[in-house]
Parts: sequence; structure tokens; C-alpha cells
Amino acid sequence: MSQPSNHVSSLKLNQISTCRQDDKFIFKWPEDNRRPGKPDFVDLSIDVKGFYLICLNKHTKKTECFDLALIHDARTGKQVTLPPDAEDCPELQYGGILTSRWLTIYYGNTFVPTQNFRIIHFAFQYSTTASEWAGRLFQYGHNQLLRNLSSLDCLEKIHSKIYHELLDRDKGIIPVRGLIQFLSENHRDNSRERRICGALEALKLPHTVKSNIDKAQFNFDMFFRFYMYLMDRQEIDTFDEKSQECLSWEDLNEFMKKQNDDIDGPFEMELCEEKAKDLINKYAQSDEKFDKKKMSKEGFLRYLLSFDNFIVDPAKFDLFMDMNKPLTHYFIASSHNTYLTGVQWSGRASVEMYRQVLLAGCRCIELDVVDSDDKSDIPEIKHIYTRVKPVPLTDVVAAIRDYAFKVSPYPLILSIENHCNPRAQAAMAKIFIEFFGDQLLTESLPSHPCEANYPLPSPNDLRYKILIKNKKLPSQSTTTTTTKVNNPNTRSIIAVSNSDPSTQKTKTLPSSVHSPYSKSSSADSLQTVHLTELNRRYGMVLDDENLSYEGAGISQMELDGIISSATETLPESRATKEMSHLVIYTVPVPFKTFVHARGLNRSYEMSSFSEDQATSLIRDRARDFLEYNQRQFSRIYPRGMRFDSNNFDPYLYWPIGCQLVALNYQTLDVNMQINLGIFSFNNACGYIEKPAKLCEPYGLFDPRIQNNSEDVFSYDIDLKVLSGQFLCQNHEPPVVNIRIYGTYGSSTKQQEYHLRAELWNGFQAIYDTNSDVHSQKYPIQFTKIILPEMAAIRFDVTSVDGALVGQCFIPVSHLRSGYRHVVLRNEINIPVRSASLFIYVRKTFQFNLKKQKPKIPNENANINPDGFFSNVVRRYPNSLRSDKKENLAIPLEETNWYQKHVLASSEFNDTKRLCKIYSLNDNKQKKISERDEAINRRLRSISADYKKKIQKAETNLVEYNATQSESRQRSQLTSSTLNRNDSDASQCLLNIYIDKFRQQESAETERLIKFYSEIKRKIKANYNEQCGELQRILEKEISQVNNNVRFQKKQELTAIKSTEKDRTKRSLLEQKSMRMNSECGALTIHKLNEMYGKTKDELEANFPINLKQVEEEERSELTKCSEKYKRKLNTIKYQLEYRLYKTGNGTVSYDDLPSIVHHTRMTTTTSLSTDDDDLLKEVLQSNE
Repeated sequence: MSQPSNHVSSLKLNQISTCRQDDKFIFKWPEDNRRPGKPDFVDLSIDVKGFYLICLNKHTKKTECFDLALIHDARTGKQVTLPPDAEDCPELQYGGILTSRWLTIYYGNTFVPTQNFRIIHFAFQYSTTASEWAGRLFQYGHNQLLRNLSSLDCLEKIHSKIYHELLDRDKGIIPVRGLIQFLSENHRDNSRERRICGALEALKLPHTVKSNIDKAQFNFDMFFRFYMYLMDRQEIDTFDEKSQECLSWEDLNEFMKKQNDDIDGPFEMELCEEKAKDLINKYAQSDEKFDKKKMSKEGFLRYLLSFDNFIVDPAKFDLFMDMNKPLTHYFIASSHNTYLTGVQWSGRASVEMYRQVLLAGCRCIELDVVDSDDKSDIPEIKHIYTRVKPVPLTDVVAAIRDYAFKVSPYPLILSIENHCNPRAQAAMAKIFIEFFGDQLLTESLPSHPCEANYPLPSPNDLRYKILIKNKKLPSQSTTTTTTKVNNPNTRSIIAVSNSDPSTQKTKTLPSSVHSPYSKSSSADSLQTVHLTELNRRYGMVLDDENLSYEGAGISQMELDGIISSATETLPESRATKEMSHLVIYTVPVPFKTFVHARGLNRSYEMSSFSEDQATSLIRDRARDFLEYNQRQFSRIYPRGMRFDSNNFDPYLYWPIGCQLVALNYQTLDVNMQINLGIFSFNNACGYIEKPAKLCEPYGLFDPRIQNNSEDVFSYDIDLKVLSGQFLCQNHEPPVVNIRIYGTYGSSTKQQEYHLRAELWNGFQAIYDTNSDVHSQKYPIQFTKIILPEMAAIRFDVTSVDGALVGQCFIPVSHLRSGYRHVVLRNEINIPVRSASLFIYVRKTFQFNLKKQKPKIPNENANINPDGFFSNVVRRYPNSLRSDKKENLAIPLEETNWYQKHVLASSEFNDTKRLCKIYSLNDNKQKKISERDEAINRRLRSISADYKKKIQKAETNLVEYNATQSESRQRSQLTSSTLNRNDSDASQCLLNIYIDKFRQQESAETERLIKFYSEIKRKIKANYNEQCGELQRILEKEISQVNNNVRFQKKQELTAIKSTEKDRTKRSLLEQKSMRMNSECGALTIHKLNEMYGKTKDELEANFPINLKQVEEEERSELTKCSEKYKRKLNTIKYQLEYRLYKTGNGTVSYDDLPSIVHHTRMTTTTSLSTDDDDLLKEVLQSNE
């Protein structure tokens, strides 16, 4: 991400006051509320380093340490909810109101109230004490350095927990058995046990399992030496090539120079020397043999593990970015369906999720507001059209008010998905105004009006402000019953009166073609038809991002039902006006085209895109999308099919500049970990400044091209993973996965590596035994990183069963070179275990002079001739020399810069899009379903027409069968006569079926012929459109080449005239420049024609293939259709023959019956289950 100039961090670890270290006598309520219990007498304290809240049970003498970094919140007073039976507990009946003396801690490694999320209650004697504890615990828990500890601090943290949890306070001893269990997380491992005992023995400490260690012996210095024996870090020994016990000042100075590749000049060398002396004084004092001029290997290891050698500059965790740029120049932490605690369709809504997400630094949260189930005017929060139970809007707004700015002062955006009637919207607007007060932004700043051609204000301009994103209506007149539109560029508004909606008349005002409020064609079925009808009755506007675009997974029938259900009540029209008055700077509008948005130039308008929509736009219009994001917001939300609330990769959209990438915070998957990792920097304020190249309005940076015209330099990152240190693990960490994100250009570069541990001693894994520390072989290489401010590397370590041991996410621009330790973190990006990777990083800066080219001027930008001079000097260096030697060589690769750019950025490279023709596979399932439903309706209609005829024929056949036996007995008819009569009745029934099947087949054929004819028509029309598009692209790019050639000629001639005084040389240079530019332009046009021809050939090849696919599908379905009706007729034949055989009347031959099987040009792609059921029913009746 973008980096300003040097920043000195003001962050410090927790400074614990003396009073906070003293024990406090309080009660702890049982965490299991399902069982009645009594509170425990406990003592509370915080360790000296400020790592843990220590809770000592005075009855059992057991101690529990609560990691302060895992304390999300500490509440008291009105914010707490008392457990059942707490108010009736006799032990708590002393002094004041219980809620004022109550302290509730929300604790765990997740944001969702689950088994890993604990709610811990304490009761104090005085309310002032409870309030003080709540404030201190929240302050300590959200300390940024505590949440980003160094490896050395993690060791101190582990030691503090060992000291307080395992210590027998009465005897002042630490049991060795408890130490073994602690370091193995209660996982029995004989090899670990032997190693722990061996390390204790080497330190001359009690080392048998049943022995105890005196607490005075096991201070942190002794624990660090114990750690060194456990790890056996032999790779550290190789740093000292002289194999000495200590490193001299000169050795350390030399090592630091290698660590910092950017040290240059005597002043920086002197600073490095002074720092080496300071480090010896700082880390050598803990050595057993202190020497001011030398550092032992123990002190050297402390330095390698410390913040002084951290993998990133600790100042990056402070607020170091420039917060005075427009809001669109920042990535903003965003949440999707914030209220959900689980899956999308059957999860649970919770007010607590809003608190937890805000405490995690999120700055854009979502509220799905719906009408109340009890038909009251107060709306609710829920996932509409699902089984999710709602939560009251007032509770959610109160939680947002209390937590909006607890961890970040920068603006909070409320993304409203509005499903309320106007009366409920009026209530919602009133709730926002009353609860938020001055925090709610209700009018634009004088310096940044909501007008075209004005940028958005900065985060600093909007500190402690809440912005509403909700559908905003054009200004309305309150004096007349007809809505007037002052701006001709706004959409048509349906006139609404305050009278009975059923009697009012509507009138549609004309809208402009450039209307920002008109829906795109992809949503016409919803907005043009249904929304118009809805407005005609109630003047109501739906704002549902999941219904506004295609691909949401909702069928037309379901959509009709949704809109029908939305109009069951009679809302009042003025509510939408009151709600829209609260929308400033975040006005959602349907996305039309990038050209349309550029022409309007309204930074206060924004659009939401599903992840699939955004991906398609990036694939087809990446440069335009990047330019769009420089000016206004884009919000990306998950596709509707992510029912389990998993997350998409945010790095698909950040590199294109999308600011509001909304993720499901309740799911801590890899993509959520990436999101938390990137927003942990800049004081975790929820705003990360975008790289400068993504914000340049007239830059030539194209995200799709690896070698951009501006990219004359790149970074190469080489990595070696030497070892991994893992205390307190019950899993062996065999696999290290390293992946880079945010790279541009070629997708063939390897972006992910997997390393397996070659050695494992129970606490340390060695990942590379073949190469020594100083080897120049790098198994992990990430090359040609053209935008290091955007790229980032993720390290994660997993066990054999795939369990996450730890992970870390680091932007490449923050990554320090040299030997560093990477501290591994849990799922919410907090280092809770002492787990780390020891790596070597080499950052190489590649400067490619041959790629440096002058910029192609934008037609809207002013050309600065002076800026071109340096390029001419570089291109014609010999013409500016003072000697008389004649040299007129002009390097061709410097002259044809525009050729490379045009060819590299040509739309002909996107053959996948240009050669794609509408095919059978593109036919949406919705259209197929509609066709099949129409066929089924027709077939059922035909079946209904023949139902009475079939029943009559069945009745006659049954009567023949009933009288057959009696007639035989009386010998009134001969056997042949009986057989003939029965056969005639069967023949009559069969003929009826034949007529029915013939009509059904004819109807099905007619529908299917029409369907496939439409597909063929679309294929031909799309082919013609693509051919026209190819011709348009060719003409546009040839025109661009001609413009570039003219511009280049003009600039070069001007530069030559101003620099070359010799007339002869100047004439030769001018002629050569003209000739080379003309040749280069002609060659470029020739290449473009070749690309055009190749693309068109591929397009022409695809056209007959798609038509043939349709015809083959037709023939295939024709066979199926024929066989289906033949099979139905045969079923009837066989049943009738069986009936004659069963009644003893012989058989009937149907060889001469007319066949209904004939060749058609239709297909059947769906099941005719309804018609088949009718047939089966008829056959069963025949059997009876």
C-alpha cells in the first residue's frame, strides 16, 4: 500500500500502573448458565508486561490467564446483560445497583458467539472499580503493539503465563510436570518430554518429571536460555564464520549493513555504526558475561527476535498514512450482511455482530431493513425472504452509536438495503436522527458539495461522522401532488398524491438518456415492469442489490412473488423523501457504463456489483474500471450462491481500486484472514491508502498488461525459509505455504510455494537442510512485481491434518530484507502462541531503462513539451555532445514505444471476448424453464381435452369385460363375436390415444422449432455484431497509431530544433526521425491488421461450430421426442393386449394401426412428468 515519508511510531506496549498489578477482590460468575451455581471469590490482576488478565480462584487456588489481546470488549453499567439468577444471588446483594458494579468481558479468537467466544462476568463491590477495570481492559486489549508482538515479546508472554498459571503460590514453586504439559498443550509426547528434561538438566535446574523449580530460578533470562536449548538453533551459529562465542562490534556492524540494502553514504554508515553499539548495550546486558564491546550468541538471538529486527517497521502499525486524500483513494474495511452469525439462509441475526465487526475496525457495515413482522411502523433487521429471525432496528442503531468510533475516528458508512414501506422508512429516518445526533452527516461540507466535478472529502474531513448509503430520490416539491423534477438528467418520477392510492392517477415525466437513476438493461424485467407497477400504486422504490442484477439466483416467478408480497400494505409516500435527505456522498445508482459515469463525473454516486459482475468488468474493461474507482466508490458483494457465508478473494478487486470489498466477518476463512491482515496496518483504523498509481487520473497504468508504459522498474523477491519455532503446539507443523497476492501481468508466473519440514525435534522444524544460511540459492522467487505497494505475501503453516498452526500477511512494500522472524498469528490475526518462521528476504530493484517511454497524452490533458526533453536527450544522446564526432544512430526500441504500447494494450489480445459468439450454452436456464413450462401447459391442456373421451372409452371397455363372462355362460354369442366386440372397444380406446399423442407431439414440435429458430437468429445476429465490433476496434486503434505518430514526429522535431544547432545534422536527424516514425507507424498498422485478420478467422470458425451444435442438439432431441411418444403408444398397446389375454379373448394385432411417429425438427429437454403421470393413471385404470 501507499507509503508516505518517514514516520516515527508513537506506539508502546502496555504500561501497567502499580494499582493495576495489585489483586482486587471480586466475584466471578459461572460461565455455564445452563446450570445453577454460585459465584467464585477471585483475585484479579494484570501481569507487569501487560499481557494477561490473571484470575486467581481463592477457593481452589487455580489461576487462569486471559490474553488481553483476545479481549474484544469490556462492558459495565447499561451495556451489560445480567445472567439468569444473578440479581437474586445473596452473595452479590451489597452496595448499589448490580449492573453498575457488573463487568462483562467478551473474549475469544472469533467474532461470533460460539464455543470459542466466551462471555465472562465479574461483580465488584463498587461501581467506580468496575468502570475503571472496563476502561483499562479495553485500552490494554486494543493496544496495537500487543496485537503485533515480536517473537521476543511472544516469548516473554509465554513465560508470564507459565509463571502465573503453573506457580504454586503457597510454596513458590513451578512443577516440572506442569511445565511439560503446558509446552505440549497436554499432548503426551515422550520425545518432547525428554527434550524438556534435557534442557532443564543442561541449565542445572530440577529436571525430573516429579521435581519442582523454584520461581526465583525461572526468571525470563533463564527461560530464554531454556528456549535456546529446546530449539537447538544451529542455523544461528553459522552467522559467525569465525566460530567465536561472541560477536564483536565490527561483526555486528557488518551484519547490519547486509540486513539493510538501502544504506548508502557516510552519514547512514555512521548511523548504522552507532546503532550497532546501542544494540550491544541493549541486548548484551542480559548475558551471563556482559561485555560492552561484544555480544554473545544469546544476545544476538534476542536481537534477531526483537522489534529492532522485525519483519516490518513497527511504525507501520501506527497511523502513518496520509488521511487527507479523497475517500475514494482508500481501501475501506467492509462487511456483508453484518447481522448474520452463520449461513445466509438459515443463520441467526444478532446485534452483537455489529459491535464485534466495528471493534474489528470495519468502516462499512450493512443493514438489511424490512417491515416489522407485527405490522408496526418500527422496521427490523433480517435477511429478507429467509428463515432468519429479525432483530429490532433500534437495538442495532443503539449498538452502532455506542461502538462506531471506539477503535477508529474515521467515517463509518451504513449500507442500507431497504425493503420498507414509506411509513417504516420515515420511522427509520427518525431513529437515525435521534440516536446518532451530530454524528450523522445530513449535509455536504461547504468545501465539497455534492455536485459534479467535485471530489469527495477526506477521512480527516469526516472524522466521527456516520454516512448513510440508501436509495436517494430527486428533490420533490411538497406544495403540489405531482412530483417535479428540477434536473433534466434525473429519471422519471411517478406522481403521488396523499389521497387514496386506489383512486389516484399517475403520470410519467420524460427522462433523459443520461439519467443516473435509470436501471440498466440487465434489470429491465424488475425495474421497468414491476417497479413501475409498484410506483403506480404506492410511489415506492425498492433498493435491493441482490434483486437489482442478474445472477442473484432468483427466478422470475419468485421475483413476481417478492414484489407482490411487498405491495400488500399501503405505505405513505413521503417516507422515502425523509430517508433520502440523509444520504450524502454515498448515493447508490445503477451502473450503466463507464463512459456514462465518466461523462457525469459525480464522485458522490456509487454502484454495487456482485463478485461475478465485477470479475466480468475487470476481464473486459479493467482500465476503465480502474479509472472509475479513482473518482467514485464501487462496492463488491458476494454472489447469492455463497449460502455457507464463505468469502471470495478480495485481492481480485483491490488491485483494480475497488474500495468497498464486502466480506462475511462471521467466516474466518483464508480470504477473511487476508482482509484482517491488510487492515491491521495504519493503526487498524479501517482505511488503507491506495497506491499512487491506482489514483493517477491520467496515468497509463493498465492492470492487464505486465509491461506498462510507466513501469520502468520492478521488484524481485527471493525467499529462504530456514526454520520454524513452535512452542505450545500439539500438532507437528510439516508444511509451509507461501503465496503472493496482487501481482499484475502474466498469470504463468509461479505465485505459490509449498515447503515440507525435513527435520523436527518437537519444537523446531528445519525446512532446508541442504543449503547453509549464506547460500545464494533461493527456492522461493517472486519476480517482476511491478507494483510492490499493492502486492503482499502470505505465510501459513499447517499440520498433517490441515489444521492451521499460524499465518501472517505482509505487504511487499512493508517487507524488510535480511534475516527476519515472521510471527505467526491466529485466524483473527493476533499472535497468541510463540510460533514463528525464520526466513531470509532479498529484495532486488530492477530498473529497465529500455522500457522508459514518454506518456501518450490524454485528449483531455494538457501536453507539457518541457517534460519531453529528457526523453529526447536519452534518445539522441550523441546529438547533444560537445565533441565533433558525428553519430546519428537512433535505437529503434526507443523510437517505437507507441508500437509496443498499442500492440500490448490492443483489444485484439482479448480473443476470448471478441471471438465469443452466442451459443446454446449461453441460453439461460430461465429461458429454458419458461419454454418447458409453456410446453407442459399445452400438453396438459390436450390431456384435459381427451380426458372425457378416454374415460368414456374406458367405461365401454369395462362394460364389455363385465358382460363377457355372463354372455358366454348363456351362450348367447359365439366366442368370435365376443372377441370382436372386445377388440373393437380396445381399438376405439387406442385410436383416441393415437389422436391425443399426435396432437401433443405436434404442439411440442411447434414450440421447440420456435425456440431453436430464435437461438439460431441470436447466433447470426451476434456474429454480425462481433464482426462490426472488430472493424470498429481496428479503425479506432489505427486512428490511435496515426495520432501517436503525428504527436511523436512533432515532439521530436521540436526537440531536435532546440538542441541541434548544426543545420546539416539537424536535417539528417529530422529526416531519420520522420522516416523511422512513419515506418514504425506503418508496421504497427500492419500488425494490427494481422491481429484483426487472425481474430476474425477465429470468429468465422466459431460461427458454424455454434450453429452445428444447435442442429446436432435438435437432431438428438428429435430422436428423444419420437422415442418418447412411440414408447407411450407401445405402453398402451401392451396393456390392451395384456387385458385381452387376461380375459381369455385372445390377442389383437396392431400391425396395421396408423403410426404417429414421424420426423420432426424439435427437441425435448425437460421432463414431462405431469403428462406421464396422467398416462400412468389411465393405464392403471385400464388394468382395473
